[in-house]
Amino acid sequence: PQALVYRRGPENIKYTGHMRVNCRFALALAHFERVANEVAEEVFGEGHVIQGIRQLGTYNCRRLRSKPMFQSEHSFGNGIDLASFRIRGVGVVDVKRHWRTKLGWLQPRRTFLHRLAQRLREEQVFTVVLDADYDRGHTNHFHVDLMALKEPPATVEAAPAASPETAPARSSGAGQPGSPSH
Repeated sequence: PQALVYRRGPENIKYTGHMRVNCRFALALAHFERVANEVAEEVFGEGHVIQGIRQLGTYNCRRLRSKPMFQSEHSFGNGIDLASFRIRGVGVVDVKRHWRTKLGWLQPRRTFLHRLAQRLREEQVFTVVLDADYDRGHTNHFHVDLMALKEPPATVEAAPAASPETAPARSSGAGQPGSPSH
């Protein structure tokens, strides 16, 4: 796939490090930034937007640690690991320190991380959202990617049934040669 260097998106959020991603993933990052800022303002108040994100990696040609027979989505510039968010007027919200915090004064940071993960899933910004509860390898970051799925991700609310005249044609590619398997 085509690749580009992603420095800042439409929300003017600065990322740490060198981010090489594919074009489709860059579009998803732009959507992610909008959602992340909405969650930040919902939790911390108006004007508290994300200024920076510490990321742990994008393009990296490697296999999945848990399933070494499969390539990681990072191999295709199709994933990112998000470790912390610097929010105006709040400071740093860190996945490792704040995902499970029990300290009362840090609860808004925990709330931000949990709501962000929930919104990313609800809005299907990415096809895969792994948070700090996924496994020991993800306790310090969120992993998000656009892995091609055999089935569309589950939606939060069922859409009203379409009549045969208005139902769109569906082609998921499931079962096609080369479709990934989970």
